[in-house]
Amino acid sequence: CGRTQVDLAADVGVFRDRDQDTRTPAAHLELTVRRGVGPDTDATLKLYLPGAELGVQRRVRAGRWQWALAAALGGERTAVGTGRTDAAFGHLRVTALATRRTSQRWAFTVGPVATGGVFVPAGGGWSHGLLVGGFANAERRFADRWAVVPELSVHLTAAGDVPVRGSVIQLGAAIGRRW
Repeated sequence: CGRTQVDLAADVGVFRDRDQDTRTPAAHLELTVRRGVGPDTDATLKLYLPGAELGVQRRVRAGRWQWALAAALGGERTAVGTGRTDAAFGHLRVTALATRRTSQRWAFTVGPVATGGVFVPAGGGWSHGLLVGGFANAERRFADRWAVVPELSVHLTAAGDVPVRGSVIQLGAAIGRRW
């Protein structure tokens, strides 16, 4: 309780749309602040261009494997520009996390992810979608309070077309410090 972690992350990926037979590359940077608000509960604020996300993570079981559930609500606003339209996009994500710490320096986390999204263009109308998938990452701690975490995530459209009717693959890495 009361510990703080700050991460800077970057990722690259591709959004593949089956209907349009397109592949759209993507990349983004994010800054995350995570704060312990209880013995097994953390609150999270993520800032990224052009949006933000608030989340909570709750450890439900400790032991050789640590199990947690997480939820996040976020959104962004885009302006008209190359490859962009004037619109708002919102999402709700739920994640289950299974973490196995193999040493003081190494931990591995995997889990399923479901993300519901809604897209509302300024000109009217709306669209929605549901992505389901999973992720895997490896955390390497160093210099007592620092960690680097590479991560791979894969998501498939289960319903709708937001953010895409197809698949999303992302590869990223974060570096963070705990206080």
